[in-house]
Amino acid sequence: MIVRLFIACLLIALSGCSSVRESMTDSVTGWFQDKDNAEPPAKLVDFNASVSVSERWSASVGSSSKKLYVRLQPKVDGDRIYAAGAKGRVSAYNVDSGQLLWQVDTGLPLRGGPGSGDGLVLLGTADAELIALDRNSGAERWRVKVSSEVLAAPSAAEGVAVVRSIDGRIYGFSSENGKRIWIHDSSVPVLTLRGTSAPVITNGAVIAGLSNGKLVALLLKNGSRLWESRIAIPRGRSELERIVDIDADPIVANGVV
Repeated sequence: MIVRLFIACLLIALSGCSSVRESMTDSVTGWFQDKDNAEPPAKLVDFNASVSVSERWSASVGSSSKKLYVRLQPKVDGDRIYAAGAKGRVSAYNVDSGQLLWQVDTGLPLRGGPGSGDGLVLLGTADAELIALDRNSGAERWRVKVSSEVLAAPSAAEGVAVVRSIDGRIYGFSSENGKRIWIHDSSVPVLTLRGTSAPVITNGAVIAGLSNGKLVALLLKNGSRLWESRIAIPRGRSELERIVDIDADPIVANGVV
């Protein structure tokens, strides 16, 4: 009698689980089958173009990476423009004519840059390296190791080359020989976006947005902190909700960041 009662209860429980499972399946399926409630895009407004744009020249600068977030953007430096490909090719062109001035194949997995300054072309790699090339020839001047991958463009001024790695560290190296001058470390949340804010050098200071939602200004010559300001406050219960990454590059104009 007890065995029969147990079997009956078990069948009822299994039947209930089946109903719950079907209900949950119907609910989840409904998420993807309901009518799209997204707001339609705004209609384009007709306007009269104030500037006429035409192509002056173009050039192939090497392959990119379709699977990884890579910010390899051309860099204009005076009468030159530098460009790099994800597989290691670096090129320099005349801005006006597009004439190729030099081209080198580093064979490195480039991820950040190019940046420039102090007669150098600077690039960061997936192998946690900062590479400095000669502005006039493309020859390698020096190469140094940092603590992790470099995704943001490095920069240099007043004898200091600045680079940021994805683990929250900002480095200052000698533009002359690559010797490390200073390092600034900041906390990185458990969950962050793949990307970093490039350090911007202005008026003897380095400005950078951090993964913890803060904006920091460092003294270029020694890395000491000038000021720090919180831009975003983490809110929510989950790490996903609390993401406050600053990945955009700071813009400085008229004394305002």
